[in-house]
Amino acid sequence: AASFLLLPAHSHDFDGSRKGFILGLGAGFGSAKQTVSDQGASISNTESGLATTFKIGAGLSDKFLLYYSNRVVFFSADMIDGTSHGFIQGMSALAGTYYLEPTGASVFFTGELGAGVISDRDAETSDSGFGFGLGLGFDFGNHFVVEGSFMHATVGSEDILGVSVAESITNFMVTVNWLGF
Repeated sequence: AASFLLLPAHSHDFDGSRKGFILGLGAGFGSAKQTVSDQGASISNTESGLATTFKIGAGLSDKFLLYYSNRVVFFSADMIDGTSHGFIQGMSALAGTYYLEPTGASVFFTGELGAGVISDRDAETSDSGFGFGLGLGFDFGNHFVVEGSFMHATVGSEDILGVSVAESITNFMVTVNWLGF
């Protein structure tokens, strides 16, 4: 009886229309860059690894989605002492996607605002801060999507001996995603 009562509220979920509940999962390749800069000088390090995406939210229309997004790159980096540490670098954000076509195959654009984070899984440390993301992709019309995305966040800043030092992170990702709607 309870499922009968809930059925009308969810009758538009996973019906092939982008309007309504959405859920997305994806994986691919990512490049993760860390930059530490002070007054006029900077040092950068770039690593690559597995990229993953997760999306959950709603299609407000057949052309616009609003959702929670989590995009991360998993990678390993060699430390100064010769050990290798595992890292997670990415962003959790409020995101919006705009499709050029209301149904079927379509190009789309994505924008995100949220919290960027870099986490050293071995040292159990992390830094986080405000970030933004941009994406461009193609929905093949059968729930499979290819997407390229860019993310940037300032995750730390401090004053060391009178010198202002800032740490930022940047990800580039290409993923293949399944998007249910």
